Amino acid sequence: MTCHFLSVFLIIGMGLADETPVVDLDSPARDELVSTLGADTWQEREKAREKLRLWGMENVRDLASLTHAQKPQRDEPEVRLQLAEVLKEVVIAKLYVEPAFLGIRMQQVYVPLIAEGKQYHPIEVAQVLEGCAAMDQGLKNGDRILQIDDRVCIRPSFTTIQFISYVAGKAPGDIVRLKIQSLEEGVVTKEVKLGARGDSSDPLIQDSKKDRQEAFYQKWIQTQGKPVVTPVPPSRAPAAP
Repeated sequence: MTCHFLSVFLIIGMGLADETPVVDLDSPARDELVSTLGADTWQEREKAREKLRLWGMENVRDLASLTHAQKPQRDEPEVRLQLAEVLKEVVIAKLYVEPAFLGIRMQQVYVPLIAEGKQYHPIEVAQVLEGCAAMDQGLKNGDRILQIDDRVCIRPSFTTIQFISYVAGKAPGDIVRLKIQSLEEGVVTKEVKLGARGDSSDPLIQDSKKDRQEAFYQKWIQTQGKPVVTPVPPSRAPAAP
């Protein structure tokens, strides 16, 4: 037993292989840590937070149930606030993934364009953002996107709105095929490996990252983060004579 706790201590203290140590907490230990969140000293509160955070990284739903549990120590405003903050940190760190991102600002072209015998309503690249997938693959301002994968850009079925939604539905690292009318190369097809929206150095996009994380957390709380409650079956009424 002594060796086991010593090993855990060494892993936590040295941070071997940059892996999050697994912390196993039984119910009394968790309740004690929750109570400590209301301690007088900052150091005690932070130690309790960190232990709960490490445990929560492997037990997200249990941490959510712990946060919502109705127990006397949860009635203190400071404890409720600390628990909610720990849960939010864990959910975002463990579950949140930045949406896929091409890295362009765009505008809809309303005048039909004929290319290779087909009609399109292209999506024009108004600006290529630095550090994003579009720049890495050589897209230029003024290029016109005619098609992405099997989705042809034509009004009203596939415009800028559907284009944005289609890309956002992908994962960072996915490959998309863009058919483009390039100002320099004519009509070409390029394979683009999508990046993550957070990769952009654009300050407006970076500023909105917290909003995206907050929206993700709130949605998770409403759809998955609520504690599971097993309904109690109603007692049977006596049978009629």
